[in-house]
Amino acid sequence: MVAESKSAEIRTAISRAYYAIFNLAAQFLVNVGLTLPKNNVHVAVQHRLQNCVDIEVTKVGSKLTDLHTKRIQADYRLNDKSIENQKTALAVIAQVDQMMRLVQNCLADKPRCELIVRAIHEWEHITCTGNR
Repeated sequence: MVAESKSAEIRTAISRAYYAIFNLAAQFLVNVGLTLPKNNVHVAVQHRLQNCVDIEVTKVGSKLTDLHTKRIQADYRLNDKSIENQKTALAVIAQVDQMMRLVQNCLADKPRCELIVRAIHEWEHITCTGNR
């Protein structure tokens, strides 16, 4: 029983850590004036961050994709016990903490945000219209 409880706690910690950074990243995009779709919002946030030309924020987008995979594994792949590792959970939490600080610091830098928004709009224009 105790092992099952620990497994559930580890899975929950990974899931909550993912949602902490996902929600902050989504709110960051909204705060800088971008609109997010109602469908596939997780992928939309990831792609916008990955295509913003700011190297640090792009890395956050890539890491968010990796964490999304871990979150799916933690929430739905109950037969896969590889995620039930305390070291993994602690590493995810540390990574998310670092990502959250980076996003918060970026939000405080208005010129940086303006560059990010322009780059995302350009990326959206290219991907939606095929124009370069």
